[in-house]
Amino acid sequence: MRLAALRRGAEVILTPWDDEELRLRLFRSLETHSRLRSLHSQVEELRRLAVTDGLTQVHNHRYFQERLREEFRRSQRYDESLSLRTRSPAPWPWRRPWASLMFLKWSRSTRMRERLSS
Repeated sequence: MRLAALRRGAEVILTPWDDEELRLRLFRSLETHSRLRSLHSQVEELRRLAVTDGLTQVHNHRYFQERLREEFRRSQRYDESLSLRTRSPAPWPWRRPWASLMFLKWSRSTRMRERLSS
């Protein structure tokens, strides 16, 4: 019965217990916890990368769509109106060699203003 419980993932510790078995179980649990923390941080990093532009670190269209969906649902749930404000550097000379650098500076200044205003 003890082995069947262990196969199902239970941690059965009977008294008197074997010190070596207890040490091994603790070590295994700590290793599992460490792996789970590492996986969690990797998932968070992948989530962040999925919603930000690699060059400018500005949120991308996917993030915009997710947030818009969340806010729309919230406005429906609380029966409130929803307004949308967007900013754009348009008209923008996208094909110029210096355009990426200019957009990067613009996006950083916009993010700084958003932080200061919130």
